Amino acid sequence: MENNKITTVQDLLEIESIRDKRKQPCDINLHEEGKLLNEYYSGSKKDYIPLLKMPLAYMVRAFNKTLSFVNIDLVEENIKLKEENKKLKDIIRNSGEIGSFLSMISKSFKIKDTENET
Repeated sequence: MENNKITTVQDLLEIESIRDKRKQPCDINLHEEGKLLNEYYSGSKKDYIPLLKMPLAYMVRAFNKTLSFVNIDLVEENIKLKEENKKLKDIIRNSGEIGSFLSMISKSFKIKDTENET
């Protein structure tokens, strides 16, 4: 653990692994270059911050902010999908009406099917 006043997520993971007598999962350990995990872009610092180097409170805020953006994107995508679904239903309904109309017309004019004649 680093010897400074701020306890990072990495520090907390190390404490947890000691408490639980288990190794940290390999997918959340720092890579040689410290880039195994994604970095978070801090708008206030105008720089990328490794997730494991963040204080826990900052990590929670960053995660919450990210979820807000994801949720907004999901809501917008859901609205678009509903609109597309409505358009497709209208097309299907209209094609069925057109098919019925054409069938009715062909019967009223007694149009013969010339493909089946030999």
